[in-house]
Amino acid sequence: MKEIETLKADKDAATLIALSQDRGKDQSIRMEALAAIDEMLAPASFVIHAFERGGGGDTFYEDTAENLAGVGYKRIIKHLVTLLSDPDSNIRRRAAEALGHVCSKRAVDPLVHALETDNDLTVQFVAILALNNLFYKCRDVCNPTAEQKLIDFLDNKFQDDVEAEIADTLGALRTENAIPALIKTLDHINWRQRHDIDWILDGRKSALVMIGAPAVEPLILAVGTEPNKNIKIGATWVLGEIRDMRAETPLRNVLANVTVTNEDDWLLKWYIQRALVKIEQRK
Repeated sequence: MKEIETLKADKDAATLIALSQDRGKDQSIRMEALAAIDEMLAPASFVIHAFERGGGGDTFYEDTAENLAGVGYKRIIKHLVTLLSDPDSNIRRRAAEALGHVCSKRAVDPLVHALETDNDLTVQFVAILALNNLFYKCRDVCNPTAEQKLIDFLDNKFQDDVEAEIADTLGALRTENAIPALIKTLDHINWRQRHDIDWILDGRKSALVMIGAPAVEPLILAVGTEPNKNIKIGATWVLGEIRDMRAETPLRNVLANVTVTNEDDWLLKWYIQRALVKIEQRK
């Protein structure tokens, strides 16, 4: 739309905000206005982050953040948060996506709330993707309450793709408190598929690998004592990816006591052997 292109060129955020809020406008116009706001916000992401972290100590960051597009980044974020409650799910989705493009602690709680309360699966998915994007760029914007909610969400029976992204987000945060909950999610993975090259495709696996050393002892315990074979196999896979020498002897001990009576036993033996090869390669 020519009008929106002109407004974007003029950096007229105030008018774009008004357009995107106007429920009397066609959805496509509102979406275009939101996209234009996003284009103004995203390039300033690290400037905003630097300003919030520095407490206003640098006048360049302060001026850029506080005067962004003539209205200030706080007003733009507040506007996007308001749109997370819009009746139109596409507007909510687009607002969540835009919030994921700015490194600001002000975006975290609203996105977590949207993930928790929105009944539209697409909005849920975009909200967790936005948090994921946010934390990979600037993980220190997260707060303990939001982090704990994300951990609790792993027990909320979200659909697999949403759960996997929640797990990946916790991995981005290197959240050690999430280790027990993440180990439980290993039961939701089909370990009968090939898992030697696709680890990055499922955050329930990659999160524990990203957390790394702090997860090793709980994973060793799961391999040795967990009655659930799926979790036992998954923990073995993760240990093979982390390749920590502490896991070698416990894995060998478990392997020595595996009696193959069914497919799960055979799979566990295969995964342990695979993990030991990977650990040996690290020596």
